[in-house]
Amino acid sequence: MKKLMITKRNLIMFAVLIAIGVFGRLLPHAWNFTPLIATTIFAGVYLGKKYAFFLPIITMLISDIFVGFYEPKIMLSVYLSFAIAGLIGYRFAKSKKLNAIVLSAITSSALFFLITNGAVWFFGSMYSVGLEGLFQSYWAGIPFYRNMMLGDVIYTVSLFSLYEFSLLVMKKKAAHKDVVVTFSN
Repeated sequence: MKKLMITKRNLIMFAVLIAIGVFGRLLPHAWNFTPLIATTIFAGVYLGKKYAFFLPIITMLISDIFVGFYEPKIMLSVYLSFAIAGLIGYRFAKSKKLNAIVLSAITSSALFFLITNGAVWFFGSMYSVGLEGLFQSYWAGIPFYRNMMLGDVIYTVSLFSLYEFSLLVMKKKAAHKDVVVTFSN
């Protein structure tokens, strides 16, 4: 069993990702166009699966204090759907290749849509109990799904790109500092 690696770097990154997720939910945005899937996939790749599992749960708990809590079974489906995204990131986006990152975001969005709309139908009272009610639940969720998928892809690609670019810049600066220039007469 692999131990959870707790380092200062990991804790800082974990806290920053939580802050990005919380502010992304609290600041004005289009419905479901948030960075939460992106931060979760990112945590799966750079921090590991335990961080990736707990990051969205902590982020959602903090932001739900301000946004509001709702039916516990539906809320659990939302939280677990986000946690699954972290595990997807851990498993599939580790290569850090663009296609794997985008596919992880799209897959996470699709699973979130299927799980949470199914939970709204199953545990809620908005839709009839039969297949017609299930289809109505998914149909009503399509506009939210579109926004979520766009947001997930844009935020995920942006977050990975910015981080990898910053690593590249830091490596170049570090390599540049190792070069010593001397002038002699």
